[in-house]
Amino acid sequence: MNELRATRWQNPNLQSIARGVYDGIAVIPCADPFGTAEKQSLFMQDAMTDVLNSNVAPLDIMDRWRRVISGAAVE
Repeated sequence: MNELRATRWQNPNLQSIARGVYDGIAVIPCADPFGTAEKQSLFMQDAMTDVLNSNVAPLDIMDRWRRVISGAAVE
């Protein structure tokens, strides 16, 4: 998860796919409740940072998920 979080992608489409996967991993529960809390905390921290820095709109997260789940991200 840290690798997806820290990697800078050359292509905006690849970055969107990677962020969608990262978001998906973050919301899937772990066997360890503390691991789940850590993942969700990192996800919320990154999402809020993106929104506050005007990098994305709040609803862009849902759009990323939709693109990854539907396979539309691979064009």
